[in-house]
Amino acid sequence: MLTVEGITITADDIGKTFVINKKLSQLDDNVSYWLDVNVDAIKNRDVWVVIDNIETFAASALTVSSENDRVEKDSGANIIFTAEELGIRGADYLGNELSSLKVTEVKFNGVVNAGYIDGYTLANAPEGIYEITFTATDRYGSTATKTITVIIGKIPPEISVTNTDNYVNSDTVITFTDNGITDYLTVTGHGGDLSVTWRVIKNGVEELTSVNSITVRAGEYYEVYVTATEENVSSKSYILFADSALSDVLKTLNGKIETAASGIQYVSCDGEIAFGINAGKISEAITDGNTEICLSGVTKKLEFFLPYATATSVSISFSLRIEGTFEGEGALVTIYEETVTVVDVGKEVVVAYDSVAWFSSDLSGVPGIMFTLDSVTVDELFLSDSNAKIYIDNIVIRAA
Repeated sequence: MLTVEGITITADDIGKTFVINKKLSQLDDNVSYWLDVNVDAIKNRDVWVVIDNIETFAASALTVSSENDRVEKDSGANIIFTAEELGIRGADYLGNELSSLKVTEVKFNGVVNAGYIDGYTLANAPEGIYEITFTATDRYGSTATKTITVIIGKIPPEISVTNTDNYVNSDTVITFTDNGITDYLTVTGHGGDLSVTWRVIKNGVEELTSVNSITVRAGEYYEVYVTATEENVSSKSYILFADSALSDVLKTLNGKIETAASGIQYVSCDGEIAFGINAGKISEAITDGNTEICLSGVTKKLEFFLPYATATSVSISFSLRIEGTFEGEGALVTIYEETVTVVDVGKEVVVAYDSVAWFSSDLSGVPGIMFTLDSVTVDELFLSDSNAKIYIDNIVIRAA
């Protein structure tokens, strides 16, 4: 009989009520309808078209909600990318059912994955953070979005360090908080119970306890180890604060691994500082967000050497950690004045040399003047675990 706004009404529909929607997109829009009438269908009939219940409202009043904005699942769980499975609901201004409500974007660990589409089932989902965005559309053409976070497994908090080495003016105060260190280090959790602990070592030897802030005085430097824990999983990192007068003689080493012509491996940092070993294998180990030097395949004797650009007497400190499984108690490694025992496994032990003399050496094949550290005595108990490893980190060199 007639058609209006895409709706066709036939003789069988006489007496029925139809809802016609019109979206106004501009201020000067008006509502007008063309009736496409089938003349033959209504010939010789009295036909009344009754328009009633005219209602205007803001089309932007579309609502979308979720049962939970953060969903946690165990490792190995599945994710079904649908509104129903993930507890997403929506309605238009009148409370009517939506025209569509579906997944339109999924980010995994911050990166969009185009393969995760509406209706897709991700079996044994990889551990990480999924940001899932739903788009709702009502019958008037209005849209709204809702994003929820699905976390698979236990995700450690993130620690972001602006610069590892920071040279500041004398008497600068550095304050530690649960969120990090303003302008230097940021700790970001994922909505769980987050805690942050700080370990501070002054001038390479003095460990400070219960520290909420430090004041960097003239000639001082502080090594700061941070551990952030959320839902029983942790991240670790390191940052150095030093008096600006030490900028030319004090550096932290977290460099790249190179091999000298002689075949000896060493770790370099801007071509100026290097850490080498002539017994065992060096590799880079990234654990809990912190880059470390890993010594594996260790033999009975180890010798460390560090090339440096200027022939002078220096002091040095670095952290040492041993990982392995050992039967019995006793010493594992002795280096300088420090003895690491089975009780210390997994702990960071700070090794500090007050003064180290320079001498020329051609053994390493690394060009430049270098000094040698005392040989490390490796005990039989350490060698009892062929998979045992020594981790070296945060090497600091300064003029003596």
